[in-house]
Order: sequence, then C-alpha cells, then structure tokens
Amino acid sequence: MKAIQVPTVPKATDGKSLIKLTQEVFSDRAHKGIRSYLSVPFTTYNSTAVNIPPYTDYVSLRDNVLAENNRKLLYWPYFDDDEHETLGKKGLWNELDERFDMVNEHRPRRLLQAEQCRVYRLYAQTFLEEIGIDWKHVLFWLLADDKEITVIESTALSGENQTGDLDMLSFILNRAPHCEEDFDRRHKKWQTVLSSLTKPSAHQLRLSAHACTAFLKLCGFSLWHIARQSDAARPPPSTRHDQMSENAQRSSEFTYRNLACRVCHL
Repeated sequence: MKAIQVPTVPKATDGKSLIKLTQEVFSDRAHKGIRSYLSVPFTTYNSTAVNIPPYTDYVSLRDNVLAENNRKLLYWPYFDDDEHETLGKKGLWNELDERFDMVNEHRPRRLLQAEQCRVYRLYAQTFLEEIGIDWKHVLFWLLADDKEITVIESTALSGENQTGDLDMLSFILNRAPHCEEDFDRRHKKWQTVLSSLTKPSAHQLRLSAHACTAFLKLCGFSLWHIARQSDAARPPPSTRHDQMSENAQRSSEFTYRNLACRVCHL
C-alpha cells in the first residue's frame, strides 16, 4: 500500500500548534526518494500517571506476594577466606547474631531429625498402638507440669509399697532427657495443645514414660520430635480459626501499596 501524503505549509495559519514531519518515499523506478513535509496539529496536556523506570524487557509473574523480612538465618554468608579475620574484627558475626535468629547453626541437626522422624514414624505409631496408648498420652506426659503429673500418679491405686510408689513417681517425673532439643513447655502453642488434651490415667502416663525411655535408648533421639508432628499436636480448629482471623485483621491494618514498585507490581 502506497503512503498517503498530505503536503501542507510548514507553519501555523489558524493559530494551532503544529509539529513538522518529514517523509521520504521511494518508488520502484526512482533511485532517489521524493521528500515531502507534513505539519500536524497537536495538543499538549499534563499526565497524572506516575513515570516508570525505563526497561528493555519484563517477566510475567503469576503469584507475587510481598512478605515480611525473614529473621531466621538459614545459611552463613560466604566470604573469601582472607576476609574472615578482617570482617570478624568489624563485629559482623556479632551483628548477625543480634539481627537474626541463627537457625543455620541447628540446621544440620534438624535435617537429621526430620529424616529420622520419617523413618521411625510408622514404627513408633505401631509401637504405641500395641501397648495401648497414643500420641495424646505422650504429649500430655511431656507437656504437663510436675504438679499435675504428681496429682495423677498419687491418686492411682497401686499394690506397691511406698518405696515403690516413690521410685515410680521419680521415674515418671524424669522427663528432662526427652525435652532437651526444640522444646518449650511454656510456649503459647503447647499450652493451647495441652489444654485440649484429656487427662490420661496413671497407667497411661506410666506407659508413656516407658515408651519414650525405650525409644530414646534404642533410636538415640527423643520421641518428642515425632509426637510434635502428629495430629494431636495441632491446636484445636477453633483456636486456629481465631489465630487466622487475628492475623488477617492485623495484616489488613497495614498495606505496602503506597511503597509498591510499579514495574514488578509487588
């Protein structure tokens, strides 16, 4: 299709602002192009749109969510071996320790525990079913305080002598070896889980103590790591719903939209 040219006088004759355009058309026969000038009227206006930075390409993101900074440091930053001493003098490692939760120090151990739990979970479940208890009894024995354990044990009917009762109570209260790693009995989550558990009998507490002791001796790690991943360790549905509603309400009070980047639409 041939170009359409509208030659005009390159100046404004009716008071309108004109922009001058030059057009050069080459035909099939002519080696030189035919140049013409166009004067096009235009209107100026001020745009209210925010200018975006120049870019050459972009990548479409299906889901892109802005999240809070993660305070858990999973890996140590890498520096050249020659820089370690200099950076250490500047207090880098102390500053990292103050600003982050140093999860990286415990990561190898937690990865090992995760693999151990995967291997032993089914066997531990079968073991508890065979002796007549479940994860709720184990969690209660681990999470309840000493006073509550003592009350349940002292009210039990036993044909043993007084010395035997004291030895059994001392054995049941000896939970420290099972609660050394990643255990906080006073944590809000575990207090909520404990409040949802039904109090076991003294016989069930004794079986829980024996089961955890045998598992620790044979497998080399606490049964707590499997118990805390069980369904019994989840907060009640009403509590989870309240926590989700509270978090949603808290997040709706603040928005990052006024700080968002218009290029990546974060």
